[in-house]
Amino acid sequence: MNSLLPLNNASGTAKISHSNLHDSSYQLANFDKTSGAQSFSSHKINRLHREEYFRKLNQVHFDTLTNREREVLTKIVLGLKVQSVAEELFISIHTVQQHKKNIKKKLNTRSMHDLMMYALAFDLI
Repeated sequence: MNSLLPLNNASGTAKISHSNLHDSSYQLANFDKTSGAQSFSSHKINRLHREEYFRKLNQVHFDTLTNREREVLTKIVLGLKVQSVAEELFISIHTVQQHKKNIKKKLNTRSMHDLMMYALAFDLI
């Protein structure tokens, strides 16, 4: 899959390649010819493509989460502390901590940023 969108180079745009998502050359360049500034819509399109690519790569991992783990993940990435999550879901603090541990293991994540990427890509927030 070399190109996702048939973009016209004459209009100041370029093709999107999924050869390497994290490569700095991966950009949808939709430039205003007068200012050279990248438009808001191209940033959004790039973000949506990255999220979809991440989603496809990690669907198998995400599918291993239980509904309750998904609830806990949502609350955590929204910034709630363990105690607040426990109170909102009517479970113990220890249960929340165990869910959090299981989530990180199942998704193979180490940071809040990684958890946030899952939450965004899978529409939890």
